[in-house]
This record gives sequence, C-alpha cells and structure tokens, in this order.
Amino acid sequence: MITVLNRSNAVIEFSLDGMTLNANDNFLHAIGYSKSQIIGKHQRIFCSDEESNSAAYRESWDTLRSGVYVSERFKRVRRDGSDIWLEASYNPVFDDTGELYKVIKFATNITEQMNRELATVETSKFAYDTSLKTDSAAKEALKSFKQRRRQWVSYRSKWLKQPLASQN
Repeated sequence: MITVLNRSNAVIEFSLDGMTLNANDNFLHAIGYSKSQIIGKHQRIFCSDEESNSAAYRESWDTLRSGVYVSERFKRVRRDGSDIWLEASYNPVFDDTGELYKVIKFATNITEQMNRELATVETSKFAYDTSLKTDSAAKEALKSFKQRRRQWVSYRSKWLKQPLASQN
C-alpha cells in the first residue's frame, strides 16, 4: 500500500520533533529541494515564518505527537520562495509495540486549484465592491434627480401662478 501511495503522492517522513527523515521524489520535485538539502532539517523550512511561529503550528505538532492525524489544505513555501498548496494528511506511525515513532505526510499539490479558487474569491470581492459603489452612486444620482425635480416643480408652479401678461 505504501508503494502505491509513494507513486501517486508527495510523501515525506518526520521524526516526532519535526525533523525530516525521508522524502520521495514527488515531494522533492514539488518543493524544489534535493533529499540531501532536507534530511535532518526541521519541517519549518517548508513554512512561512508566520506559520511556523504560530500557535496553530505548535498545536498541530502536539496533536500529531498525541497520535492523532491532521488532514487539511496547507500553504507551504518552495525552495525558491514561491507558495505551494498541498492537500495533505500527517499520519502518526506506531511501531509493533504500539509506540509512536514518526509521522508520514501524504500530499497532493493543489496549487493550481487554490490559485483558481483564490482568483474567484478576489473576482467575487471586486464584483461585490463594485456593486456597492454602483448602488451608492445610483442612490446619489436618484437623490440629485429628486432635488432637481423639486426645484423644477417649484419653478414651474411659480411660473404658472404668474398672470399671463407678465409671462410675455
């Protein structure tokens, strides 16, 4: 089963303290590192400083060390500094005696999908903001129209009340 997952997923193994033990070629290709550049390095090298210093990051590792898997979408950083999005599960691994001894991460690169989703969100936000501005402009135009109409009605009313001789 692991062989099948290795073929189709980006796979990386960590010690319980987050040090990289091994990674397959799919992972290395996705992240832009060679194996020698990551073995023995902490998992933080794949995270932004903000992420790796966050309480959520520490809590995730505490959860893993308690034997519970973590699965979600993760934003990580490639070697070249660009973002990569991974749909991943971090899976605690137990030995034959039931002792937790490492964590294996199975991941799929979903960067293109996330970029499309984020672009859709940005486009939707732009459309919403534009509609708010359009609505506001329309209300201002209506207010101005009503004010001018009142002025015109007032003027027309005064004009109609004047004797016919003075209108010439």
